[in-house]
Amino acid sequence: MTAPRLDLRVAQRAEATLQRVLDANNQRIPPEVLTRLRGLAVMLRTLGVPATLAFFAGKADRGKPLGRAYQAVLDALLTELAHDGPALQVKDLFTRLERMPAPELMLAFARLNAYAGWLRRLAEAWQHDMGGARG
Repeated sequence: MTAPRLDLRVAQRAEATLQRVLDANNQRIPPEVLTRLRGLAVMLRTLGVPATLAFFAGKADRGKPLGRAYQAVLDALLTELAHDGPALQVKDLFTRLERMPAPELMLAFARLNAYAGWLRRLAEAWQHDMGGARG
């Protein structure tokens, strides 16, 4: 029996997130969101996970198309961070992260980084396929 391809599972979850972003914005990725997806892995490493999630939470607004796109990414990041555990919300993020054992926390952050990489690659591929300018 072949071992499951974990990278493909991460890519599939990233693809589903990107589809939610597209659905929220008439099948386009808003330039602001594309910029954030391109820099997400760097943002996670430099600002840290809590600050990055707080940024997306501040931009999320289910009442506006752009805000729904940010909400889709935020929800996906929280789900990815929680992995198989209970759902995470921004309001209890610090408490939950503080209680995680160091090895589990490092693994969660590594998973989030891999996920961010797939979001970036897929968003850029989608933009390229649609003939959008790359910057």
